[in-house]
Formats: sequence, structure tokens, C-alpha cells
Amino acid sequence: MLTAKPFDPQGLFPHNPWMGHALQENSGKIGVGGYPLTDEQLAIIRQPPTETRQWQAFAGCTKTTTAVEYTHAWPNHRALYLAFNASIAAEAKGKFPPHVQTQTAHSHAYQVLNMSRFRDRIVPRLRPNDIDACQHLLRPIGNMKPDAINRAVIKTMNNFLISADHQVKERHVMGVPIQTRGSVLSMFSAVIDAFMDIERGDLPITHDMYLKYFSLHRRISKEFDYLLVDEAQDLNPVLIDIVRRSELPAMIIGDPWQSIYAFRGAEQAMARMPGEVLPLSKSFRFGPDVAKVANEVLKRSLEKPTRPLRGNEEKKSVVQEYTGKLERRTTVLARTNFRLFEGLCSITVPFHVVGGIEEMTNQVEAGYALFKRRRPRVIDPLVSRFRTWEDCKDAAEYDDEPELTRLVKIIEQYTDSIPEILAGMRKLHTPNEDQARLVVSTAHKAKGREWPHVVVMDDFVSPTQLMAMLAKKKITAREYQQEVNLIYVTLTRAIETLSISDPLFEDIAVPAGVVVDL
Repeated sequence: MLTAKPFDPQGLFPHNPWMGHALQENSGKIGVGGYPLTDEQLAIIRQPPTETRQWQAFAGCTKTTTAVEYTHAWPNHRALYLAFNASIAAEAKGKFPPHVQTQTAHSHAYQVLNMSRFRDRIVPRLRPNDIDACQHLLRPIGNMKPDAINRAVIKTMNNFLISADHQVKERHVMGVPIQTRGSVLSMFSAVIDAFMDIERGDLPITHDMYLKYFSLHRRISKEFDYLLVDEAQDLNPVLIDIVRRSELPAMIIGDPWQSIYAFRGAEQAMARMPGEVLPLSKSFRFGPDVAKVANEVLKRSLEKPTRPLRGNEEKKSVVQEYTGKLERRTTVLARTNFRLFEGLCSITVPFHVVGGIEEMTNQVEAGYALFKRRRPRVIDPLVSRFRTWEDCKDAAEYDDEPELTRLVKIIEQYTDSIPEILAGMRKLHTPNEDQARLVVSTAHKAKGREWPHVVVMDDFVSPTQLMAMLAKKKITAREYQQEVNLIYVTLTRAIETLSISDPLFEDIAVPAGVVVDL
């Protein structure tokens, strides 16, 4: 097990394979934003929006700025910018010219389908009792309780909704014994069809339901001349299908090495889209040293990029080993919520958890409930798959699951102090990031963000360890790539200082040759 270094805010908080690769820098042309454009940006901007192309943009490489410049360069072509989430769409709205409409795919479907008619039926997610209205379509499945069958229907429906399939397939069926999947398919399909009859039904509607309905029955309006599809490395298959069925030229924008949401059903859409690949390889977020560390990670990718990520030579970024002390306002990034919990146990200053504190506290509470044999309170998916605490411990010991190993350590170390610790954390947590002296986040929640000073904690599995696990077939090639991508995303959140804990420090920073000895 890795030795955990605490993060301590007391005080204030207290060989490159592309070497020699050359690319001409600034062209001298000034963009509408007032900054010189690189030759890579100009190569993109000069291409008319008449056919599909891919913009392969590394971390911090001005993909949004380039998209804005592109739309200004082609003012007679109306565009729909499809953002990854609502916050990105809202931010983009103020940047693009009037002939560009900025929306998420969900908000576009909501508008086209006039879903405001059904606002009283729209819910964030389905609950098991929502399926009760369709009990006449269901029959018993072995010894499964009705509530368990309802949950299986919801899991199956969710798999179908994010897929590109037009009918429910056996591969979507979840939550029932494998040998029964074929036999329950027709009745699960009947329930899902009832929910998908949005116009004539009166059942609850989730956001993914009306997006799926849009994908099956409508297309993006021909009032647009082309699409700008952002964060294309993490699209659900249903979104890929919507883009394809639009039959519009699309600028597919993303970074294949920032694909980190496969566990949610997302796919690296850039690998499935046609079109010339145009690079954006110069990052304006950080200096050359952070870029070198990122390139060291990219070297471990199973599908290596054809050119390096280049840092901004006008920025000085420092890479160093994390010593356990934070000397300034810092953002701490960890692989898991459990590592964040460990670090926050003794914190006495206000802190902010990116995305909210609930996910972290709920996971620890679920582990504690399992430990105390309070099985009905175990609702977190990571923990609920185990019937007993002993089963959880066995999986942590024998199945190479570092996340579970850390959970077991936490529960058995703090035991009955956990409720009090969690209550203290909730009091110190501030929902306003700007008011916090310490910001913490899991690597996944940090995606799309940047901070001046970043600490990377010690619960990441190094690429060398991951490769050993892959060789022993303990993980798949896809799982390996997702974890390497997550390391790359984490390291590229830093602007000025990047402090790295072992094992990543020894495995990545030292070979990169940019480490500052403290």
C-alpha cells in the first residue's frame, strides 16, 4: 500500500521522442481577441466550414479561442456550437458572434421538441417507484424482489438511452442474472417503450429520455450550415449518432488523450469520425516544464500522438516533488474521494470540494454502514456490490483495487469516529470556491479546470504499474488507456507550480528531467 502524505495547510497553506520537432510560431496575424494567431490556428481558420474536420487540441491549447476566431472568419455561415455541459455553453455564449448558437445537445433537443409543454413531468432521474405504473407489463424474475426488478429496468433503460441503438438490445439489459437477460428483454423493452412515448404518455421524463427521443425522431435543423462539437473525446454514442444524422459538416474538437469517462458509457468519438485532422499543439496554460511532464505521460499511451505538446515559453512553470506542506493557496487533486477524505480529516481551515462534498461523504458513509452491518444504508455503487464488510476486504486484498484498499484502511482506522469527522467536514466546507483557503478535487471533477498551484496526491497508479497490470491481464487495454489519460489530465491542470507525489513523481517527473530539488 502506498504511504500517504498528509496535505497540511497550516501556515498559509503552508528523453523526449519528439526532440527536434519544429513548427513555426506566430504568423503575425492578430485575431479578434487581440492576440497573435499561431500557424496551427491559421491552418484551421482558413478551411471553410463545408466539410467535416477534426481539431486535435492538447490541454490548454486554445480550442475555444480558435473556435471563436473560426466563426468570426466565416460570418456568412450559421453554426451550432454543441457544448459538453451547461456551464461551458453559458460561458461560450458570451464569446461567440451572433451567428453562432451555443447549446448543449440536451438544451437543443429541449428547444426543438418544445419540452416546456411537459415541464411538470421532467425529473433528474428515475426512482424504482416510478416503474410501478408499468407493473402490468412486468412478471416475476426468479427470487428478485419487485424493487430489484424496477432498478434493473432503470439500469437497462439508462444503457439504451446513451446508446446509438434504435431498439433495446440484450446487451443493454442489466441488474438481472445473466442467464435471464434474453428472456426479460421483451418485457423490459415494453416498459421502456411506454416511457419513451413522450407525446401520448403521462410517465416521468428524464433529460436523457427526451435527448434519445430527439435522436430517434428529429434531426438538427438545416438552418445551421455546420456544427462545432466540443469535447468530442467524451461523447455518448447517442450524441455521436445525432451529429452523424444531422448530415451537416462538423468541426469535431477535442483531445483523444483527455478521454476519461468510458466508465459512464462515453466513447472517444474522434476515432469514429471522418475528416482531416488539424492539430493545436501549443499550450498557453503552462510553460515548457509542465509540457515535458505531460509528454512523458503521453509516451506511455497505447496510441501515441504524432507530435508533442509544447508549452508556452513566456510562462515559467515549476515542477517539483510534493513534500507534504502547502505554502500558498493551492488546489489538491486526488484519484479518489477516499484520498481526499484522508487528507481532510485533520483540516481546520475552510475548504472547497469541486463539485460538492456530497459524493465524498456519501461514499465514506456507505463504507461505514457496510462495516456496521447496516446493509439498507449502503447505497453507493462502489460499496453496494458487496454483501458484507468481509467481502469488501477480500476484494481490496485480492483484486488489485486501490480505491477499495484505501476505503478499508479509512473505515478500520477511524471506525466510530467517522460520523463526527464527516460532520466536522460539512461545517468547514464552503460552497464558494473563491472563499476557500484550500481547494480539493478528484481528477475527474478537475477536467476542464485550471489553477495556479496544483498538488497531485499519491493515490494514482503509475503508468509502469498499470503496464504490469495490463501484462498480467488484470486490466484491459481500454482501462489502461483511461488511467493514463486521467494522469495526463491531472498534470495539465497546473499553470505555475505542479507538485507531484510518488509514485507519479518517480515514474513521470524524474524521467522528464524537469524536477526542481527542494
